[in-house]
Amino acid sequence: MSAHRLAQSFTSAGSWAAGACLAGIACVCALQVFYRYVLNAPLRWPEELSRLLLVWLTYVGALVLPELGLHVAVGVVHGRLAPRWRRVADILADVLAVAFFGVLVVAGLSLMRSMVDIRLPALQLPLNLLFAVIPVTGALQVYVHAVAAVRRIRGVATETR
Repeated sequence: MSAHRLAQSFTSAGSWAAGACLAGIACVCALQVFYRYVLNAPLRWPEELSRLLLVWLTYVGALVLPELGLHVAVGVVHGRLAPRWRRVADILADVLAVAFFGVLVVAGLSLMRSMVDIRLPALQLPLNLLFAVIPVTGALQVYVHAVAAVRRIRGVATETR
């Protein structure tokens, strides 16, 4: 499997995982509303699970953006650049993203280590489970952006923005 195809697989998996997180949030919220207002017996754990799923949705959903070219950019400036300079800007953006997400991986691992003995009150899950998504998706982002940068340098990548 080529590096680009693997990066696309990460993007596709991220899209499905983000959809599953969103569906999970909707189901958990609906369940909580039912228990609170119909049965008059609110549950303790849905808020924690919703928060956990929202954090995961944010990080996993961000995996989709580079492939679709929807990451942050100043469209007015980027659109007015000559094609050569647009390519240089895209390469620079990918290199900066690799550096940023590399730092995020290191910081996420450090955060996970510092939270190893703390548990969520209602779910009784380790808190570092919540933060595990940071270094995992950070590493995947490093890979996706590194592949994109190499493809752009080689002139293989197409315009995505």
